[in-house]
Amino acid sequence: MGKIFYCSNCGLRLSVYRKAMPKYGRILELVTPHECSEEPIEFDMSPLDSPLPMPEEKDNKFVKKLNELSPPSLHPASVNFDLRDRRPADQVKSSAPESLLTHLKGMLPTSPAHDISNEPE
Repeated sequence: MGKIFYCSNCGLRLSVYRKAMPKYGRILELVTPHECSEEPIEFDMSPLDSPLPMPEEKDNKFVKKLNELSPPSLHPASVNFDLRDRRPADQVKSSAPESLLTHLKGMLPTSPAHDISNEPE
């Protein structure tokens, strides 16, 4: 069951939708705008409806502003989402025996024994 949000002023159950911000690696939860009534409304305990589609951008100034944002440019060395090991090859520890590592480092590349162009991908 998802979260249910209510306006703290009038008690209206607020419709929530999600907006992906892939450039920032974030997903925002946004509520649809509403006008509060003068008096608090009756508390709504009915089950959640299916998720609502995101309203049109023209209807939401904040969503339009989000779409126009560009992430801050950071120095490429300070932010890198490549998760490969950055240590130099001679600093990477291995649990393989040293004799096997030495043997593998000294091997020459070989060519296949048969034609590989007919192999399935």
